[in-house]
Amino acid sequence: AALRTLFNERGALFFRDQPLSRRQHLGFARQFGPLLGRHPFTRPSFRVGRHPDGNVEVIQIVHDENSIGAENNWHTDLSAQREPPASSLLHAKEAPSVGGDTVFADMEAAFAGLSEETQRRLSTMRAGHKLNPVTTAILAANGNTDDLAWFREHFPGNLLPAPDNRLRPWLERADDVVEHPLVCAHPE
Repeated sequence: AALRTLFNERGALFFRDQPLSRRQHLGFARQFGPLLGRHPFTRPSFRVGRHPDGNVEVIQIVHDENSIGAENNWHTDLSAQREPPASSLLHAKEAPSVGGDTVFADMEAAFAGLSEETQRRLSTMRAGHKLNPVTTAILAANGNTDDLAWFREHFPGNLLPAPDNRLRPWLERADDVVEHPLVCAHPE
């Protein structure tokens, strides 16, 4: 309870040198809310994420000189879902000596630094969310029937048939996106 309170106050927590088993990792993660059953990067057709030991709540991301990170861009995890997860947990087993950083931004502080007029204006706005085009392009090229059904349920608006019956990722139509308020209040 104390860690959850601290997480809600700070937005990010870091624990160094914590050797966790997969069971311990999952148990710790459950203290912060329900776990996502499947992550889009763990689809069988994807080259990066996979479920270690068949456990669907944990994805393993491994990179080397032949497989560079496709997730190295500014993003909020899974905001393209109707109900995005409240948080993400990263357990780095091995990190490069240079680079490999994960960066966080305090959006509450950024919002507080705006004028009251700008805060009011932004508070009335909504934003459309879609998956990274790399993700949807990979699925469009390699997806199977189960992958497509799961994606359409959890990420509506990211994949629709093109005129030639192939999938076309990253649609332009505004009504094909998942919308969320631009400014959100923390539920707790």
